[in-house]
Amino acid sequence: MAVVAGGDVPAVCTAFGIDPDDPVYVGDELPDEDVRLASVEPVTGGVVVVEDIGLEGSRREVLEVASRGGKAASVYWDVDGMVVLTLASRGKVAFAGEIDSLEDAAELEGLPRSLTRFVDLAIEDDADPVALGAAMVSSFTRVEFGPESVTEQWRGVRPVVDAVELVTPESSGLHREEPELLAALLAVPPEQRWDLTSLLTRHAAARASLAEDPVVAQALRSVGRPAAAEVRQLEQMESRASQVMDRAWRRQMEEDLDEVDVEDTSSAARAYWLAKVLRHACSHDEISAMLGVAEASQTVHMLEDLGDEYVEVLLEACRAEPARRADVLGQLGEPPSALDRERAAADRQQRGQDERAERSAHWEMLEWNGVRPTDRMREAGIGAHSLARVDPNLLVELDAMPDEALRELARWAAEQLLHLTGLLDRPWLAEHRASLGQLDLDDEERGQLLDGLSAAMDDDHGVPWSTYVDEEGHHVSQQHFALPVVVECSARHPLSAAAHSLSTAREALGPAAWVPFADLARRRMHGGGR
Repeated sequence: MAVVAGGDVPAVCTAFGIDPDDPVYVGDELPDEDVRLASVEPVTGGVVVVEDIGLEGSRREVLEVASRGGKAASVYWDVDGMVVLTLASRGKVAFAGEIDSLEDAAELEGLPRSLTRFVDLAIEDDADPVALGAAMVSSFTRVEFGPESVTEQWRGVRPVVDAVELVTPESSGLHREEPELLAALLAVPPEQRWDLTSLLTRHAAARASLAEDPVVAQALRSVGRPAAAEVRQLEQMESRASQVMDRAWRRQMEEDLDEVDVEDTSSAARAYWLAKVLRHACSHDEISAMLGVAEASQTVHMLEDLGDEYVEVLLEACRAEPARRADVLGQLGEPPSALDRERAAADRQQRGQDERAERSAHWEMLEWNGVRPTDRMREAGIGAHSLARVDPNLLVELDAMPDEALRELARWAAEQLLHLTGLLDRPWLAEHRASLGQLDLDDEERGQLLDGLSAAMDDDHGVPWSTYVDEEGHHVSQQHFALPVVVECSARHPLSAAAHSLSTAREALGPAAWVPFADLARRRMHGGGR
């Protein structure tokens, strides 16, 4: 939990890497362990941040930014009983230490005198170290808070990027992966190292097609001597790019997306790794800057499938005369312009859309039993879809018919089916015969009508019950499956009415009897036979 005195929510979100556009509502259940969440709540005098499964508020990089306008403090605790208090004022961390260590005088350096009164409480065995830390945070920032300071709306946390560590020959990844290149870099005379670092940095920016970006351009002008504001801008550039890639990865994992549906993050990846190149170039240590830039630049080139070529060319450039190094690096070819990349990205996006449309059409045809559905079929819904499953060719023929002909066919199919199953002349159905194909009922009314007819049929001892055996060996009641045609033939969509009436006939009559029934329906459709 952290408190930023005098802070406002947007600035605090930026300092902590909290995404204000990523709200997450958490009930009684804890979120997944890999989900980073934070609650941000404005209170009198400041802003309270409570993190669940996170420690951004204890990081020096975060509190230094958060406290630039005054004070910021945090208390962090974990399941192992460790409780850490961190205090920062005007952009600098003044104190960071464990609550349990406050009894050691050596650990009190930097602790404000106003908080020494809490030390005796820390020594007591029954003192709650978390509550004690919270009290010290409140006292230091002069901001009061309580349970009401935790909002029910949590937000996603994208950690602020780590500070760039000093790169040594031993810690460099080149030590393991490219020892020959590391030796060549270290052999570059000291007076040439900054020039080589600057050249590699400019080359990486050009390769990433970002040399014209204002933040990048400013960083390129100040290699080895950056202002603090420039470093922060590069950190934000890296953080934003990381968020884009992280969101795309999370969406891919959560939705189990195919490759064609995965968001294109190539531009974000170039920005992310170029930011690392530039941040290394900002180091005041010539060895660290040169090695860090060389290694991060390799990844920039790997994004273009030029990783191996980059190593070979850089080896040659290190051994070449300074005046020839730019020409040597030029062997890697002219990088695409920003406009070229935009066009390529647009082409990829269009290809992705085309592939998705083609795949969607393929799956839709499978759903419709090989028929490419027309808009009219889709509008007809389940009625048309049910006929596609049993006789897709018949559905295609129906789709070519005008509405009036479909209405007449639906009524004919219903009468024929009720006649074949011995239901057409039953007394309880007589009042509905004249309205076959003309009923205008909503779903509830349809259900009530069918329930009433089913009950009447079950009570009618004169029904000529008949069954057939389906493909799985089950006995199917023809009368029970035929009865729904009374309402299905009156569907508001003409194609749905005709298709559903015919598919109901298939279910009621069975596969063997359906063939002559369908042939008869086709002859009627084309003007022959009754």
